[in-house]
Amino acid sequence: MARREKAHLEGELSAVKTNAEEKLEQEHVKGDEAIRSLEERVRRMLKRKDEVIEELKMKVSKGEALAEELEGIVSRQREEIRSLTISGMGPRLSRKVKPLHVPK
Repeated sequence: MARREKAHLEGELSAVKTNAEEKLEQEHVKGDEAIRSLEERVRRMLKRKDEVIEELKMKVSKGEALAEELEGIVSRQREEIRSLTISGMGPRLSRKVKPLHVPK
């Protein structure tokens, strides 16, 4: 009886071990899949981040070029105004204007 019981218990123990090993292997597979999925997601996010950085660099570069162009235009306009004012062709700011006479 003891041998039979021992054999029976050893059989149950073997089945439990096999079941536990299978479950452990399944969990390893799930874990590996989760890690691969996360790694791929991180790669996609990093790629998108790099793309956004490049887009922003281009926008900044275009903005700087536009600012430089506008500074040049403003500078030329200032010089034109100065030369007109100095030569007497520009508006005279110091000239007093007579008030408009409105009959009563």
